[in-house]
Amino acid sequence: MLRMDTHLRAYVCSFGTKLDAVRAAELKYLMKYMSCQLLSRFLWTVVPAATAVATFATYVVRVILLFVLWRVTCDVWRIACALCVTVVARL
Repeated sequence: MLRMDTHLRAYVCSFGTKLDAVRAAELKYLMKYMSCQLLSRFLWTVVPAATAVATFATYVVRVILLFVLWRVTCDVWRIACALCVTVVARL
């Protein structure tokens, strides 16, 4: 009986060592999986918000540029009209 008990403990220790190695590998793969999930969740959260901000910024810049171009165009026409009036007045 004593001999069987000793043999059983040796088997359990060997199995425990193998089980620890399998668990360590499993934890390594689980950590990789969790990292991929974290990156995926981050991208799915951030990309729509970044797209909205970029779209709004593009719209604002476009409106500002159109306003500036309109003002410059108005100033150019105002100067051109003043020159025409001056030229016509000298005739």
